[in-house]
Amino acid sequence: MNEKKFQRLWRSAKTLSQVDETPNANEFWNSYIRGLRRNYHGENFGNPGEHETWMALTGPDETRRFRGIGYRAGFEGLEIEQARAAFDGGDVTTVMVRKVPAELQRRFKSKCAENGISLQAQMIELMKKYVEGGQI
Repeated sequence: MNEKKFQRLWRSAKTLSQVDETPNANEFWNSYIRGLRRNYHGENFGNPGEHETWMALTGPDETRRFRGIGYRAGFEGLEIEQARAAFDGGDVTTVMVRKVPAELQRRFKSKCAENGISLQAQMIELMKKYVEGGQI
């Protein structure tokens, strides 16, 4: 994540943490900010044990659950709209692709940049179209 994106998402989430009166929203947005910071600063922010704890937060306790969802959304660098969808509809999971041909990855990144969309946002859209039976 570059500094410009980090600052933009951080400012938006900070504002939402102060104005969103939805139950658990403050916990969610503050945890999202923490996840953003870990994404941007990497291992220089917090320590591996803290990161693992935040990534694993879940369960029946609403506060813990929303903290975990927020942290994971921030760590994944989700745009505000995507993070809000995670807040409204559930959790965020990490999908890792192990091997992608280098040329395919380069072309995909280039196409996403041309269209002004993040790789992650485009992958989410492709997944949605695929599971809903649409053409991709």
